[in-house]
Amino acid sequence: MAYARCVDLVRSNGRRRLASLVACVAIVSTMSPWASAEFLPRRRAARSNTSRTTPYCVPNQASAANQHAGPPAAENSPAIVETTLHPEVVASSVVQPTVSASPPRAADETGFQQLFDGKSLAGWKANENLDSWKVVDGRIVCHGPRSHLFYVGPDAEKPADFTNFHFKADVMTKPGANSGIFFHTAFQPEGWPAQGYEMQVNNSQKDPVRTGSIYNVVKNFIPPAADNEWFTEEVVVKGKAVTVLVNGKVLFEFVEPEGVTGTRKLSHGTFALQAHDPGSEVHYKNIRVKPLP
Repeated sequence: MAYARCVDLVRSNGRRRLASLVACVAIVSTMSPWASAEFLPRRRAARSNTSRTTPYCVPNQASAANQHAGPPAAENSPAIVETTLHPEVVASSVVQPTVSASPPRAADETGFQQLFDGKSLAGWKANENLDSWKVVDGRIVCHGPRSHLFYVGPDAEKPADFTNFHFKADVMTKPGANSGIFFHTAFQPEGWPAQGYEMQVNNSQKDPVRTGSIYNVVKNFIPPAADNEWFTEEVVVKGKAVTVLVNGKVLFEFVEPEGVTGTRKLSHGTFALQAHDPGSEVHYKNIRVKPLP
């Protein structure tokens, strides 16, 4: 109807067609929903929700429901980032959740060294509740009260120490199980390891922080693997950059910001596996690492 009014106006005014065209634009504008005061705020809101801030990756929002009786966040530790690793999200400047668009290629195992011989706990040292650890059918089984199994290496006089590395382990969680893999840590006789970071192992336990998370730093709420199935969990550390993968797919890349103090940070050290509680059973095998320059 607005279009017809414009045509009639232009035809009837002859020489004054320019003024008629201006009037025509005004008529159409008043008829368009895009010009209404009600619609404009919705447009702005829709536009603002498609760029930097998304509901899938929320920095600095750690809630009590997402905590467990695990290692506490250290003072001046990196800001917590919560993410569901949505494939279309570009997160903050320090975390980029990604999902591989193509199937993972066959893993290149060149340069990796085995940390577990498949027969014994040689080279490993548990700090408390030794019965929480057993070797069964070529795998390390953790099941029992809290304990941490540290890799100390073949020579006690020269404890294992890694700075830049690519770590891999084949893992299987039982339903309701919680565990973790610490890196850049150091042996301590009891308690939750105070040094380094913990890469979460948890696909279904009541703690919503799932496998692949860097505990108290990057929180993933979608399990990237299933219980009762073997999956490969990896972490690559180069300088301040940490990349976590599950089954060959990158979950996220995290760059530790400057100014982090205390012991909950990147530095150097060894690895430790976690027996979290008597209700958790997790199996580990094919544990290997490749030192990087």
